Amino acid sequence: MISYQSIVDKITAFYDNHAQVEKVGSDFKEQMVNFATKDEKYPLVYVVPTGVTPSENVTTFNLELYCFDIIQMDRANITTILSDTQQILQDLYLEFTFSDDYDFDIDGQPTFIPLNNDLLDYAAGWQMNISVVIPSWTNCPIPKKIYLAYSQVIDPDDFTAQSIAFFCNGVQWDIQTTFLTGDFTAFITYCNTNANGSDFTQYGTYFDNGDNRIRLEMPYHVYNTFCPNGEVTLEIQ
Repeated sequence: MISYQSIVDKITAFYDNHAQVEKVGSDFKEQMVNFATKDEKYPLVYVVPTGVTPSENVTTFNLELYCFDIIQMDRANITTILSDTQQILQDLYLEFTFSDDYDFDIDGQPTFIPLNNDLLDYAAGWQMNISVVIPSWTNCPIPKKIYLAYSQVIDPDDFTAQSIAFFCNGVQWDIQTTFLTGDFTAFITYCNTNANGSDFTQYGTYFDNGDNRIRLEMPYHVYNTFCPNGEVTLEIQ
């Protein structure tokens, strides 16, 4: 899934390869002075997140990008600074707009604000406000906390079962029944497909744990409903 991290990585990679930029960073705006004064490398680019708007198909990230250079004591280079730093920021806009990387797009037009005597009064440059649009779809599962419950060890060579009883701290709260079978793998399939009118999957998904036990992966909201803070065990019958 494309994320804010992906956007920052893309911007960082772009400016790491930009001939005019000495360093690039990202954080909240309050940390920008610390970043700028750490090693006095200029021109610098700094990325600040200001908001995000998710929608059905895309997510829009609003960013402030800053570009600064050092002002000479006599300010003779101020026009050069304003010209170069604005172009450095605009280069990113052009890259996102016209490249063949379709994971990123620009929403509308960026705006530029000139900055004078910034970063403890010795730097000048521009702030560019920009909205980056990325697709919202993902083929990655949403990470969710799960509770793992296990059955007793069974002998797969002498296996016959059609039910699982569910226990919380040793007290049975339910039993689900499917087709009678002597095949361990088929039994797990019956559980995960709610065969024969059963409802095994209300508690989660069932797996061969690899040690002659069945493993139930329960979503935490299910676990907290039926056995909060307790121990869930299964009994194959």
